[in-house]
Amino acid sequence: MFDRDKYVDCFSRLRAPKDTLEKVRRRLGGHRLWNISRTGLIAAALVPLFVLTAMAAGLSGVFTRTLEEGEKLEGSMSVSSGNGSREEKNVSIDGASLCLSFDIQGECKKVYFRPGWLPGEEHPSYTDEEGYSNIIYGTEGNKGDILCSVTVYTGEKLKDMNYFFFGETRLLVQDEWLDWQRLEVEQSLTAGEGENRKNNFLLLFSPKHSYLLVIAGEEAAGTDMEDLERVAKELEINVTDKPTIAVKQKTDFANIGLAWG
Repeated sequence: MFDRDKYVDCFSRLRAPKDTLEKVRRRLGGHRLWNISRTGLIAAALVPLFVLTAMAAGLSGVFTRTLEEGEKLEGSMSVSSGNGSREEKNVSIDGASLCLSFDIQGECKKVYFRPGWLPGEEHPSYTDEEGYSNIIYGTEGNKGDILCSVTVYTGEKLKDMNYFFFGETRLLVQDEWLDWQRLEVEQSLTAGEGENRKNNFLLLFSPKHSYLLVIAGEEAAGTDMEDLERVAKELEINVTDKPTIAVKQKTDFANIGLAWG
């Protein structure tokens, strides 16, 4: 059932184009959207109407929020303890620039993918019949600049979680593409000796099956958005009939990154 309060709350937290706000007002029967104005909405996040329409239809949705300069994320996060293990700690995350959250509807199934095309003249062979949840390789095999990384997050990993990007990020595209809600993100990170590392991310969320594909590569390896879109177009997605195991999340935040290890 359509949740009017949730529908309006999305617009109270996120920015939308003026014509989209007018469409929302008409959807709600011409009622005034309380005291929400375009200038009073959080800056730098564009929410297309189809995202909220999907929610109204009982499908899942993805939402973005650009953090203001100096803004910190407060909550619990899984961090390394230094001996190879990880533990949950209350942290204040500084340096995050873009945050994603998800509204997950329905039962979550295990999802795998099989690549049909990958960038680079040489890359590992991926032949598992069931498919993969993660692949990564670089310009020198399993090292060097990262040519391609593909990861799938099932709905259970997305529920009640906030995924964020470190560094300077630019949300270039947020729209509907093929069967997915698409986000194209450019990320710039400061590496050693002041070097800037630039990464390209293509994030594809399935409202129907509640999974997120993250396809990425380093600019230094020559991987651009066209490469990432070709990878996506030629992926074979295996949505199984196996439910994912629900695990109570203690962690509030997780980083979407592109790195070895």
